[in-house]
Amino acid sequence: MKFIQRLRLTREYVRLLRAMVHDYLRYCRHACIGWNRARYGEGQLEGRMIANYHVVEKGLSMPNFRAFFGVPTVKTLIRLAREGGGRFGWCDNINYLAACRVLHAYRERHESLGLDLSQHFSADQIQAMDGSGVQCQALGGSEDHLRESYFSAANSPFAAFAKSRHSCRSFDSAVPVELDRILAAVDTARHSPSVCNRQCWRVHIYQDHEKGQELLALQEGNRGFGHNIPVILVITASLTVFDGYRERNQAYLDGGLFSMSLMYALHHEELGCVPLCWLPSCERDRELRRAGAIPDDQTVMMYMGVGVPADEFRAPASQKRSVAEITTTH
Repeated sequence: MKFIQRLRLTREYVRLLRAMVHDYLRYCRHACIGWNRARYGEGQLEGRMIANYHVVEKGLSMPNFRAFFGVPTVKTLIRLAREGGGRFGWCDNINYLAACRVLHAYRERHESLGLDLSQHFSADQIQAMDGSGVQCQALGGSEDHLRESYFSAANSPFAAFAKSRHSCRSFDSAVPVELDRILAAVDTARHSPSVCNRQCWRVHIYQDHEKGQELLALQEGNRGFGHNIPVILVITASLTVFDGYRERNQAYLDGGLFSMSLMYALHHEELGCVPLCWLPSCERDRELRRAGAIPDDQTVMMYMGVGVPADEFRAPASQKRSVAEITTTH
């Protein structure tokens, strides 16, 4: 290969490195990482509060309720909500109000079972769970669902259909999951858009329960319900179809489009689904590739747990931001 051609090709690696440093510095400036944890900005504090109240919501929706679950998380949530109210005046912030509702739901569930919260919380902390903001429109805690009505909007107009889907964490392990229904959902999802129609997505389906449990042991976020997931999907994106440093993040964009389409398609097929994040260390990533026989050229997007929902189950209420809050008209 001629020297000039080698030099031209080497410049691509330099540009990729520069682009990655550009991404790295922006993430360091704005995300909850490192020195930013010393004093959160408003968006960072709100993000931490939402993450903590959603953990509590998931605990409230578990099929087997565990008394006094998540005590450290609840205490952190109280502290974050108070800090946000004090520093940023969050009296009308929808996620602050949702946090108040979650705290109230935690207290209410324990008191309804005759459990004494003073074993783990101070009087001041219990007072913080008294239900301030409960009368507002914010959602918080868990909601009850029946399998017979959960899919009632499966063939409805899209707005109603999309709003009817919730992550299901309670499955009926006695009812087998038909592979044909999963494949039908994949068939629908494969019509998702992708850059230049390159369709990077790949779906690994694990029906064997023992293998599924091995893979779930590598994923942090399925405690309390993972043992009951019948089928595990691992969504990946092949890097081989991308070109140049400017497409370095395209796998996540196209993979995300496909993943959401697949969740909607599974809901249409009347299968429950729970997306499970994949946030691995380098070592954990290698373990998954070995255990799941996932090729090196494929970037792992996420897990999905799939199954037939239980006859009755609970799901997090999951308050959403308003249209006004997430849109900017230029």
